[in-house]
Amino acid sequence: LVDRPITVKGGALGFVDDYTAWVVGPSISHNVDRLQQEVMPQAEQWAESSGATFDGGKTHLIYFTRLDRTRDAPPEDLQFKGRELKAEKEVKILGVLLDEKLKMNAYVA
Repeated sequence: LVDRPITVKGGALGFVDDYTAWVVGPSISHNVDRLQQEVMPQAEQWAESSGATFDGGKTHLIYFTRLDRTRDAPPEDLQFKGRELKAEKEVKILGVLLDEKLKMNAYVA
């Protein structure tokens, strides 16, 4: 599952029971399409062949951007395991809290 190479267009990493995948592209729509058509099916296929499961409640979606969202199209949602994933303002990845603008405000006193 984490055999995908890390490039300027995306990648994946995993540690024990945590898996994180990302894509980079010119627009939210482009990224959603890649996640929905490439990343999600690959993850589901791996889970089926390995006997592993993904907890839909622990699956998150975030868009990292420095752009002002008021100028951009509203974030699109993803479908995963019959559940709609809505974009969040921050997520925790391997214990590190990341916000959508990567400002790391949670760690600045």
